[in-house]
Amino acid sequence: MKKLLSIEYKHLVDVTECWTLEKLSIIQASPFSEDWLASHLNIIMHSDYSVSFGDSYYKYSPAYFDDILHAKVIDYFQNQNVLDIIIDNINQGRYVKFFRWLIYGYNIDEKIVYVLFEKTTPEENIITFDEVETRFRGFIKEFGKEDLSNRDINARLYVAKHFQYPFVTYAIRKDYSVDNCPYSALTKIDREIWGNRLQITGWDDTNPEKVTMVYDGIACLQGLKKQVFAYTMGDTANVSRLAQTIKKLHEHRCLLLLSLNYIRKKWKIELDSCDECIKTYSACCNIVERWCLLALKYEAISEPRLLQKIHDAIDKQLEQEKHALLEFRKIAYGWYNEQNLI
Repeated sequence: MKKLLSIEYKHLVDVTECWTLEKLSIIQASPFSEDWLASHLNIIMHSDYSVSFGDSYYKYSPAYFDDILHAKVIDYFQNQNVLDIIIDNINQGRYVKFFRWLIYGYNIDEKIVYVLFEKTTPEENIITFDEVETRFRGFIKEFGKEDLSNRDINARLYVAKHFQYPFVTYAIRKDYSVDNCPYSALTKIDREIWGNRLQITGWDDTNPEKVTMVYDGIACLQGLKKQVFAYTMGDTANVSRLAQTIKKLHEHRCLLLLSLNYIRKKWKIELDSCDECIKTYSACCNIVERWCLLALKYEAISEPRLLQKIHDAIDKQLEQEKHALLEFRKIAYGWYNEQNLI
């Protein structure tokens, strides 16, 4: 007997966040994929210039996905047969997240499960039942109540708070409503246009007025310019990997491009000026993709002129992106009012 649940891995919109990738692989295989992606996932740039999906100062917590994903925690302290748990949930149409594995199918005759590993492709990942049981025993030791002196006793709680409970099942919510998605997509575009550089004053024991700089929306390009400059000055000890940052910025722009097309389709905007805005923004996405290739090449050969190319192009890029988004916003608002959309 064999059963496989639908999963997307060839065209994932994000491959830079393993804790997000697993959820997107389920969402993108659902009929709500376009609606949800168009209306979700803003970005922030942290003080080390790393970029993640999030709002204000914080990355998205697991609860961010609760509007579309129903998550059910498994109590792995109980003496349960892990294979029975997996097979029962797959039969109910629920994906099983088992620490770093997302299990989406099984074959009883061949005694295997089908797994999406973080940052790999599921077509390469077929795990035997014996391997699952062996890994589960190691998992219980790592996150259970044994050997507390040999590990961080808060590790399990940290993972659950910031990424996901170590053993959990997912299912797409059948009652997910797409009615508000076009409006949320437009709000997402608004937030990109009016991106900010935020100076946050925090508190810790050693520095009672610790100041942290955070960027969001299109202002992340300003942060990128500072990061590239830091690289040119050789000051890379406390900054994230440049190619990783730019890759994330490109992923975000592809999602914004999806939002533009989504609004045009949902509201049936039939204007050449709208098409032109989308075409311009698409070209902007391609430029950021080329920057990523330049950054990868720099990491391989350390040629300073490659960084200079990126640095010198950022201001113009910011101007073009903002102009395209502002024009699209103006067109969308006008069309909405003229057509008396609801």
